[in-house]
Amino acid sequence: MQHPTKNPKRSHQRRGGVMVAVMLCVLVVSLISVSLVKLALAQRRQVRRAELQLQAECLAQSALDRAATRIQADPNYSGETWERSAESFPGNRAGVVRIVVASVDAKTTQRRVSVVADYPAGTEQRARVSRETTIELKIPNEGTK
Repeated sequence: MQHPTKNPKRSHQRRGGVMVAVMLCVLVVSLISVSLVKLALAQRRQVRRAELQLQAECLAQSALDRAATRIQADPNYSGETWERSAESFPGNRAGVVRIVVASVDAKTTQRRVSVVADYPAGTEQRARVSRETTIELKIPNEGTK
């Protein structure tokens, strides 16, 4: 009876095949990992942009409120550049708003207020929000005290 002998050639082929399979698995896992990291970074950038946009929207609304208060106190208020310090915001980034006030055609009791808010101020990657509203001046009756 003959005993089957080990063929060294087949043993090397099996080891080579296993090595190729392992290398393919490592490649697939690496590609998936790279894709997940890219996705996480993209989501982080999107959340950051949304944060900047929301902060700029709040700043624009605050500027409209500020202008309304200033107009009621002084009907000749024509606007300003309102700078908010970095300490006023999370992340220590300053914001700036340009407020422009103009009379509405032939209506002396109305003012059109336009604001443009930039957050953070002075950077390329900023959020810019523009808002406009009309404010009615509250003129007290001369007969009442």
